[in-house]
Amino acid sequence: MQAQPIRLAVLGCSGDIDAYRQAVTRLRWGSVAVTVDTDRAVAQSMADATGASVVLDSLDDVLTQHEAYDAIVVRTPLEDRGATVCRLAEAGKHVLVDSPIAASATEAEEVVADAAKNKVSLMVGGTLRFLPGNQTILSRLAENKLGAPGLLRVHRWSSGGGLDDSLLELTVGDIDLAICIFDGLPTRVYAIQREPAYLQIHFGFADGGMAVLDFARGLPEGQGYDSLHVIGSTGAAYADDHHNTHLVFRGGEPRVRISGHGSFHVARELQEFVDAIVDKRPTVVPGEGGCKALQVIEAVAESLKSGQPLHREDDSYEVSHEH
Repeated sequence: MQAQPIRLAVLGCSGDIDAYRQAVTRLRWGSVAVTVDTDRAVAQSMADATGASVVLDSLDDVLTQHEAYDAIVVRTPLEDRGATVCRLAEAGKHVLVDSPIAASATEAEEVVADAAKNKVSLMVGGTLRFLPGNQTILSRLAENKLGAPGLLRVHRWSSGGGLDDSLLELTVGDIDLAICIFDGLPTRVYAIQREPAYLQIHFGFADGGMAVLDFARGLPEGQGYDSLHVIGSTGAAYADDHHNTHLVFRGGEPRVRISGHGSFHVARELQEFVDAIVDKRPTVVPGEGGCKALQVIEAVAESLKSGQPLHREDDSYEVSHEH
């Protein structure tokens, strides 16, 4: 067993401060020692929430003070995420990096190769795999309680306007989840988009399974809606945001109270990262998973551009003119 807890640095501290505050209270064999953000006040807020003793404001600073931490959580903007991970890997630091891990599949492959060359652990973070409902479904599949997955259907409906500038970050979580559920990349990819804010993605898998992912961002401002269905050969499972919706009866019409997932998914993700380092084993969401998701997203983008389905052949996706 690890003699000393793994000391974490958090690079990019905006958002989720309350989730990290709660997560670190549950974290075994790990603690947050360093917080880093270009906005020093935000870095200080994360430090106050997590008990970190070192507050920095740049990647250069965190590389200079590498003795203050053992591993790092990277939550920086997408445009410099891949280069940041490569610099940290070259410094010998284990990295938990938000998904998508890079801006392209090619860059993601370079990131994974750098991590392997420097013998550091690279875990993909910010996925949907650690949400409580999805954890239950994935465990049922792993225990063969649903049989072989045949159909996955996902709805993500929200406000927020168009899709053009956010295709990668909007879809990466559900695409990664589909790859995980079917335990492989889709062999067929087809996508349609209706302006200004609707996207539907169809996947076919080698064993005959299929997935339909449905994204809409045209709802009025306010609470969105999401749902996930998995139908297997011997059972089915369903998860949506109703588990966060509670009816309150205080006379008159019932009222709805909306809550959230809390910090459980953040706590589980951090725990998996720490456990993998302590146990010297691969993480359950290795960097290769980030590469796979980006390959599929690029196929989705090509399908939207060409208006045609794509099929996977020789480890790449090609436009198929079969209908």
